[in-house]
Amino acid sequence: MKKFVYPVMLIAVGIAFYEQSLNHPDQIITAISFVIFMVCLMFLGSKIPSKNPDSEDETGR
Repeated sequence: MKKFVYPVMLIAVGIAFYEQSLNHPDQIITAISFVIFMVCLMFLGSKIPSKNPDSEDETGR
């Protein structure tokens, strides 16, 4: 799935930067590109394991 997410992120960033380089950038396209980038980033971040192991006892004993 990462093979799909990375290109989508790069395309979204490319579109956002291209829109900002225009004389009259369309804010809707920029916002949609930003949302797509953030959703992909959250998807990739959810795959990173937690630093602390999960346990039933949250008090640290």
